[in-house]
Amino acid sequence: MRKYGIIIGIVIVAGAAAAYYFAGADTADARGQDATQASGRSSRSTANQNAGGGGGGFGGGGGAGGVQIPTGPSFCQISGYGNGGGGGGGFGGGGGFSPPGVNGAVAHGGFGGGNASEGAGGGGGLGAGGHVFVMAGGTLRVVDPVFDTSSVTGGGPGGGAGGAGAAIGAGIFVGGDVAVLLSNGNTVTVSTPDFFGGSADPAAAGQAGGALIVGDATHAGQLVLAAPNSYAGTTHIDGGVLTIDDTAGLGAGPIEFGGGTLQYGADVTDDFSARFDLADGQPYTIDTNGNDVTFATGLASNGGSLTKLGPGALQLTATGTY
Repeated sequence: MRKYGIIIGIVIVAGAAAAYYFAGADTADARGQDATQASGRSSRSTANQNAGGGGGGFGGGGGAGGVQIPTGPSFCQISGYGNGGGGGGGFGGGGGFSPPGVNGAVAHGGFGGGNASEGAGGGGGLGAGGHVFVMAGGTLRVVDPVFDTSSVTGGGPGGGAGGAGAAIGAGIFVGGDVAVLLSNGNTVTVSTPDFFGGSADPAAAGQAGGALIVGDATHAGQLVLAAPNSYAGTTHIDGGVLTIDDTAGLGAGPIEFGGGTLQYGADVTDDFSARFDLADGQPYTIDTNGNDVTFATGLASNGGSLTKLGPGALQLTATGTY
């Protein structure tokens, strides 16, 4: 049994623990400790001059690498910077500025954050969730929502050749689970591209991936996905009707049936059968809605069933064991 909390407004929905992501040379660990470059640009380099930037925490960019400042005659012929690499960004954070001459070490951004560029600016941060950010391990439950048009923009680079941050989830960043429950007779159409955004990267959605849950036993309304979405977890059709008006609207993960109907939109004929869940007792319910559809993958749910609704043909070309 899933447990939900109702969230109102623009919020971050957090799970039990934050995920951190560090990559590349001269990055810090999850505690944000300094990372140091082993070889120095100058024989007079000191530990402080070589100190790497600290790693960013969740949502934070990495710190800049150490800077060597001439302080006396003995340093007069040593110019510019020390040799510390910039710190790696935390989840969504850009990589920190790396001074020139750090032997090619570049601080990488965390998930969705831009990489830094040696001798140039740090990377831009991730833009995630125009309305709501659901963290891996969290759950957002919305009942009869009105989804306004929205957008999200990643942060620009700090300068030079640093990378810009990504923009994912114009409406909701699906790192955890998002349940959309619509009352009987209520239809909601989502036409904003990447409204339900996400990624299969464990740093973004944990090992299970963020799921989109449609309906339940008491909410049998209709959700129409009329634009592409990038969420990568399982789509649970637990009640009502999920209509696919855009072939890329259904994300990228498995499709599980729990009492609802997968309906094809006008002129949509894609074969989604390879993504259907094979767990025991799957009540596969398909409304071809006037389209001729072919399933090339056998439906193999022990104790499952297949119900075909609506005009149009459904052709099964592989042996099923449901």
